[in-house]
Amino acid sequence: MKVTTVSALVAAVAIAVPAQANAGSFMGVVLAKQSHRHALVLARATGAGLTVRTSARARLGDRLDVHGLRLRDGTVRASRLALRSHARYAVFRGVVVRQLRRSTLVATGGSVIRIHHAARDHLRAGEVARFRVRIDDDELVEQAVKSLAQTANVEIEGRVVSVSPFVVSLEGLPITITVPPGMTLPAALSPGDEIELIVSVGAGNVFTLVAIGEIENENQIENEQEVEVKGFVVSSTAAQLVVQSNGKTFTFAAAPGTTLPILPVGTFVEANGVVVKGVLTLERVKIEDDDGDGSGGDGHGGH
Repeated sequence: MKVTTVSALVAAVAIAVPAQANAGSFMGVVLAKQSHRHALVLARATGAGLTVRTSARARLGDRLDVHGLRLRDGTVRASRLALRSHARYAVFRGVVVRQLRRSTLVATGGSVIRIHHAARDHLRAGEVARFRVRIDDDELVEQAVKSLAQTANVEIEGRVVSVSPFVVSLEGLPITITVPPGMTLPAALSPGDEIELIVSVGAGNVFTLVAIGEIENENQIENEQEVEVKGFVVSSTAAQLVVQSNGKTFTFAAAPGTTLPILPVGTFVEANGVVVKGVLTLERVKIEDDDGDGSGGDGHGGH
């Protein structure tokens, strides 16, 4: 199998499919695994944190090359991961959420991770800092920390423990969040939901809700499934792409607000999508040449 360059068609696909997010490659060192979210938290070479949505397995310290789509919330939905090497140390920036006796909760890349330390630092919630950590099996151990700035608001994610009072679990630590007068929580919010929030940090580690981002319930997270298919196009419209592979037919729908390019029937493609609530949505498509390996099944003659 070899990739063929079909300039005009490939350009159309690249523009049309990821209208809701940007496709690209990302590299970083794994800082945390969050199986309940199907996510990995990476430290990029720039020091920025990155949350990658994937069910793939990885170890802390793995340096990964990630191909995927940048979503609206800043996270990346991975379509492919490659292990490049393994690191014992990492450096990244984050915002202190809370400092405990033996660990610090830090928000980075839209996620909250835990860093263990021997002595308590004099860090305040809302403080932006650069952390150098040693990666020991399944935990991060602080080696050095440098305060950079102070911020009023912090972006966090966690699991809802209760709605009234509003309590969110961050890395297993329940945090009570004050809902200011005039602001109401979504009626459908319930314990167990994964939620992304922006909160302000006041004196005495008092957290006040500023805004609510994405909410995912447990069933939605469990039902998400990535699909990768190599086969022949049997139907192509602006709203959907139908691919036949090994005698099976896969119908990929366009993401909301996007328009798909029209591909000729018989074109051999690699299509990547994700199933959410029973709908298979196209995230990426690549046009390839078939070298007669038969992976397209019954559709081979059409090519």
